[in-house]
Amino acid sequence: MDWQGPFTGNGWLGTVVYFCDPPPNGHGRGGFCQIGNATGKAEMRIELGRQDLYSARVPHANYWNGVRLPVGYLRLPLAGTLRSGLLRLNLYTAELTGHLVTSVGRVEVRLATLATSNMHLLEINGTGGEAHDAATPAVSPFVFVPLTRCVDRWDVQGLINCTMHPYPAATCEAESSGEYVCHQSLNAAEGSFATAVLQQTDAVGGGRKVYMTTESNLWPFDTATDPRPVALAAVRQAATAGCYALLAPHREWWREYWGQTFFSFTNTDDDMRTESFYNVELYRLGSSMREDGPVRDEIGPW
Repeated sequence: MDWQGPFTGNGWLGTVVYFCDPPPNGHGRGGFCQIGNATGKAEMRIELGRQDLYSARVPHANYWNGVRLPVGYLRLPLAGTLRSGLLRLNLYTAELTGHLVTSVGRVEVRLATLATSNMHLLEINGTGGEAHDAATPAVSPFVFVPLTRCVDRWDVQGLINCTMHPYPAATCEAESSGEYVCHQSLNAAEGSFATAVLQQTDAVGGGRKVYMTTESNLWPFDTATDPRPVALAAVRQAATAGCYALLAPHREWWREYWGQTFFSFTNTDDDMRTESFYNVELYRLGSSMREDGPVRDEIGPW
């Protein structure tokens, strides 16, 4: 199995959630479930993106200049084999909730990309063999995996060529217990970006809260500024405030958004389908654009 789930975003940052059960138990998605998965075990993945990460290089007047840069994904290896799962996206609050069931336990999930700040919030609670304890964890902690694809893609002859400027390797460091940051740099003129992750384990019950963000200094901004301290400071501040304090302004933003865009269709089958499509598209636009944000491209922040 490989289930591509709902998406969250705020015009800058975005996520897509996957439940992966790699071959031979499942089919995989173009090998995506095998990337970074040497064990072949089932896992949960949250792919992270940022809309304004573009390469500025122009290799030999190549029309592929300005290539969008990948960020990476957060992976949670599961203790058991994936049996079933369900994800629901509340369009009104822009929060994803759901669960997955494995051969040894169950995992409850809630995820939101804050509308009012560049932060992803994740809550996860495992039971049975999927439970997590800070002292003796039964399951692995989340690990951020930076993606290292080539950004040149094609040379002037139209052949695949990653030798001119291969995508740089990322440097990942653990800062302290439960937090780490990955730094991905281009050249001195273009700058770099960094993804910080901070994970907290509840003292009672073993539930976890994870705070994630990606900060950038890519051109034409201040490329001399190191984005790592900025990203780390953001997740630490978010963890100090706590999930529930951060969700209040997020929910208020979406409440006002829906209040300004609400439209009701007549109560026929065709109109109800049209209304559902209308609401999904409004959610997509609210998740992928901001007045003071980057211009939305074809794929948004995902």
